[in-house]
Amino acid sequence: MSIVTQINDTFEYIEDNLKNSISLEQLSQTANLSIFQLIRLFDRFIGMTPMAYIRARRLAKSLPQLLAGDSILSVALDCGFQYEQSYIRAFKDCYGVTPARFRNRGVSVQIVDVPTLERFTVSANGMIGEAKLLVRPAFTISGELKRYHNLDNLLWGKSLLEGVERCTSRIYTAACRNLSPGVFEHHYLVQNDVCNPVEWQFASGQWASFEYFGLHPLDNAGVTRIRILMSQVIGNWFADNGIYWDGNFTESVNLDKCSDNYCEVTFACHTQKFS
Repeated sequence: MSIVTQINDTFEYIEDNLKNSISLEQLSQTANLSIFQLIRLFDRFIGMTPMAYIRARRLAKSLPQLLAGDSILSVALDCGFQYEQSYIRAFKDCYGVTPARFRNRGVSVQIVDVPTLERFTVSANGMIGEAKLLVRPAFTISGELKRYHNLDNLLWGKSLLEGVERCTSRIYTAACRNLSPGVFEHHYLVQNDVCNPVEWQFASGQWASFEYFGLHPLDNAGVTRIRILMSQVIGNWFADNGIYWDGNFTESVNLDKCSDNYCEVTFACHTQKFS
């Protein structure tokens, strides 16, 4: 079962059971995901917890019935709320108005729809979202410099694996530069406190940021899977946008958001320098 199927099954289960009680345990069993994986994936897809999403979908489903003139109590019960006051409170928290004011004053509200996965590139049990364009001021990364054969870095992910294993903080940050044209060697700088650190300066400019998340740990097989999909997606994005990618990038991992069955990695590549 692919990660897309697991997530879509979760969304479908929620839509079919909005009138019923839904627990995290039920969602976890439906998707064949741990609760930790489920919470992290919902945060990445829609920026809210599973229970907040369920509440938002119940509220969205309630609007046609509310506008049809049904009593607020019947709307609340039909849409999975146990009490009228619970519905009114959730409605106001979400939309900023009460159900009665919404119905009587012609106020527009923005609903949460069922997400689609079309903007994600999927491979096995990992995914990368579409590029986000960011503008960053100039910054510096300093730390320990390592050298890797390009296959060890971009195919096997040895640089990422060794860097994370040696990381002493909860946020892992590193940068990669192809400093030797014609030589199959990448220079990889891990941000940390070391004696005689190497310092790389990055000019202000526009960056393309890509987020990977997978249902696996950051182990040998995991980092290989990440690197292969990363190289494919980033390379295709630069080619599609007519921009040359020199193979340089930064990457970061919040280790508090990783576990023995889940990981997230963010990559960023310079697309335009301002200074």
